[in-house]
Amino acid sequence: MRPTAALTWLKLVAAHPAGAALASQPIPEKITRKWVSVKRGPAHRRQPGRCNLVATALALTTTPPATNRYLPVSKILGLYRPVAHPRTDTRKQILDLAAALLQDRGFSAFSYHDISQQLGIRNAAVHYHFPTKCDLGIAVIQRYRHRFQRYIEMLDQGGADPMLKLEAYFTIPWGYLRDGGKVCPLGMLETEFYAIPEAMRVEARSLDQEIRQWLTQALREGRDQRLFRFQGSAKDKALLMVATLQGALQISRVVGRDGFSACVRQLKWDLGLVSS
Repeated sequence: MRPTAALTWLKLVAAHPAGAALASQPIPEKITRKWVSVKRGPAHRRQPGRCNLVATALALTTTPPATNRYLPVSKILGLYRPVAHPRTDTRKQILDLAAALLQDRGFSAFSYHDISQQLGIRNAAVHYHFPTKCDLGIAVIQRYRHRFQRYIEMLDQGGADPMLKLEAYFTIPWGYLRDGGKVCPLGMLETEFYAIPEAMRVEARSLDQEIRQWLTQALREGRDQRLFRFQGSAKDKALLMVATLQGALQISRVVGRDGFSACVRQLKWDLGLVSS
């Protein structure tokens, strides 16, 4: 594999919203040696932890598509801040934990007491930043929306083609799966849709629309370029793919990761990307 192709793919994986989950995985020695040696310059010497995350991403994902488009290494290293030195920002810690609890249990299954106990703070501190649980839920969803927008902007800036966009999209649920078997946050919100406040429903609808609109466009472009083959409209195909990945994360809790892998493989087969 050409170094440029690897750098493009590693940049995309390291930047996705589940990058922290990838960072917690073991790094095969030969992968670390091979790719860390490629990354030279002051930024690499000052921040070896970021290179380790990038090397991990290569080790855990499928072979990247061939491409000669990539961003400078200095930009790649700046896309991710290591989790080894967590911020003392209480608001961020509350958001991080609330997002994890949402994906582990569901929004209705945790309280401010759960958050305050796990963070070692008082309930009043949680209420100071988020007066109501609805306020907290809205902030969590808005952060998911912001991160997704930043992710797709970086794909566009890197000149990603539809094939690379699709592979990058698959890395998001893979990251959730590796992060303790978490489910898709949007899938969890849609499961609890009638139980969450209306203001949260508005945000959940927006997140759903943004994801499916982007995926619809990527599928349409891919078919126009004869990279993908599928019947029906790109909009319907995007809906099917989103629903399949959400369900695959849920069922993998029972049947294991192989179930999720099988669903991804079938989706790719339906697009003409793998042989039967």
